[in-house]
Amino acid sequence: MTVMTPEWERIMKDEDLRRRQIIRDKLGFQKGSGIRLLYKGAYLLPNGKGYYAYTIIDPSMKDRKTGLIPYALVSVYNYSCRKAIGDECLGLMADEFPHLYID
Repeated sequence: MTVMTPEWERIMKDEDLRRRQIIRDKLGFQKGSGIRLLYKGAYLLPNGKGYYAYTIIDPSMKDRKTGLIPYALVSVYNYSCRKAIGDECLGLMADEFPHLYID
């Protein structure tokens, strides 16, 4: 028996793959480096802009006990990408920013 995937589910998956590829290209992550991206959610940051937030899981930071968790941010509007700065990382870690319900 074949199960058909709904069209909206396929589109959402394709958009997520597109955002991940933008992050890898912009931030220079190489295939096979072990760096993974974990989707955290869509947030409204204090600068008034919406971003998709991805946690950067780097195997070189495996034994680290303290510090900021690195995040990659992809703009909701034009898909530009950048790394989160200090206050943004702290806010994302503490879940202080409001969620955007656009997914």
